[in-house]
Amino acid sequence: MMKIYKYLVFFISLLFFSCEKDPLINYNCSLPYDGLLCKTYLFENNLCIGYIDYEYNVNLLKEKEYLKTPKGRVEKTFSFVYNNQGLISEAYINKESQTKSEKTLFNYSATNKILKTEHYVNEVLIDYSENTYDADDNLLEKSIYYQGALDSVIKFEYDSEGKLWRQSFYNEDNTLASYQIHIYFDNGVERINLFNAKDVYLGYVLLTFNDSEKMTSYAEFDKDNQLTEKIICDYENDRLIKETVKDGAENIVSYKILFYSH
Repeated sequence: MMKIYKYLVFFISLLFFSCEKDPLINYNCSLPYDGLLCKTYLFENNLCIGYIDYEYNVNLLKEKEYLKTPKGRVEKTFSFVYNNQGLISEAYINKESQTKSEKTLFNYSATNKILKTEHYVNEVLIDYSENTYDADDNLLEKSIYYQGALDSVIKFEYDSEGKLWRQSFYNEDNTLASYQIHIYFDNGVERINLFNAKDVYLGYVLLTFNDSEKMTSYAEFDKDNQLTEKIICDYENDRLIKETVKDGAENIVSYKILFYSH
């Protein structure tokens, strides 16, 4: 809890200059139940560039997100509709906009796996994807279509333990574009080696996870093992409270702080 208070003191000092209209300065998080994500602050160069407010329905499912400027003006509204299983069936960006609105529709299998997604802009279908699964509900193939034509295909292969072993990315003509090989280590470490279609090594991604299998870090390295980007996730009571993005020199590029109702 002391960590939260330290963050709060620090961010209040920033918010008086950049997010001064935000009621969280007084920690006014008016949600009906404890533990709900109520606000996310977005920072670049240690300055607040905006924040996100959240609304929930009677089933405590997130119903709306409001992306706001530091002065509190709504820039984008994200809204969500759920099916009887509590899964998102419709997602909207600026649903009420007279100029540009977007929506994504989700179709599920009997075992609640996504079979198809459709993305619309101003009610015009722009792209969609279709998924196929094996008998164990492992994702085998994702086909992506853009303006009605096949754009790309991603194929997935698994090891004997059911863990993802390889992802292969194909062009619209079924030629291989690139692929990834997943390697798992003890103590929650995963490495993803990256290759092009000619088997040339391009670099790797290193992931770490905590005991709850939540990602604690994500790091990208080039073929010379030089760090190019890093993301660090901090948790408290198993809830994400801070996410920091760093460049290859480990300089902070941006970060976000998440607050929960209590």
